[in-house]
Amino acid sequence: MAFFDWLFGKNQKKDCQRLEVTAPIQNDDYEYIGPTEEGEWEQGGLLYPAWVEVAGIQHENRNGSSRKKAAEGIKEGDPLFLFWDKKNQYDENAVAIFRKKPGAVNFSLSHQIGFVPISLSKHCIEAYSYGLKVGTEAKRVYYGRNNYVSIKIALYYFVQKSDTYNYLLFSLHIRESALEELEEKGMLNMESLSAMSDKDLLKIKGIGDKALKKIREAFPERI
Repeated sequence: MAFFDWLFGKNQKKDCQRLEVTAPIQNDDYEYIGPTEEGEWEQGGLLYPAWVEVAGIQHENRNGSSRKKAAEGIKEGDPLFLFWDKKNQYDENAVAIFRKKPGAVNFSLSHQIGFVPISLSKHCIEAYSYGLKVGTEAKRVYYGRNNYVSIKIALYYFVQKSDTYNYLLFSLHIRESALEELEEKGMLNMESLSAMSDKDLLKIKGIGDKALKKIREAFPERI
């Protein structure tokens, strides 16, 4: 439950720019974990508030290409792309960060600029395993002497209202025990929740006045 402890109480809503991935790497080595469907970026996401620095940007990629060269021209607010590096020999949860070169038809190893820090990569993959998409963008870029490059990014976690369980869990922080009880009763869907009165919802263990208020605000149509 460390992931939930880390995520809950440390997030805030964030409206994000539109981003489309037209041709992500998708093979046995890499799996794209970011948002691709229309509307996902417009709806915003859960933001881990601390900016984190791209790890390993001073090193070369597996094919010998320069990550610093791949990072040239990146500006604050530029979208970046996250891929689960499944065959990474150092970290089974490694999350590689790519940028899309202008005019490029596809991604390649030459587009990788580094990794999500290992202290957060596991959280990214756990969120992805729960059905969330994980996106990122450049927040602070510094180019120094001797070809030095430092890039800080912000991570965004996306969940749709139609995914009732994860929306209530991650966006509204409704306790898992309450969601499990609703699921057992066959009521873990928006149609059933909309038909339940406040009194009935408060009978569910784990749903109190604060949780009820969040549900009211998120789904005004049920009031």
